[in-house]
Amino acid sequence: EVIDEGYFGAKNWPSSTKAELLGIWCALLVTPRRKEVRIYTDSTAALARLD
Repeated sequence: EVIDEGYFGAKNWPSSTKAELLGIWCALLVTPRRKEVRIYTDSTAALARLD
């Protein structure tokens, strides 16, 4: 069940991996503490950066 969704933009950031990481970071930033978060992505580069 999707509770909320949104979008944002980043200027002067040509890397798709950086944009993907920014999206993950923003989602975690607005999530209340101790809440379960599921982030769906097909970006293996972004996932590798998180590891």
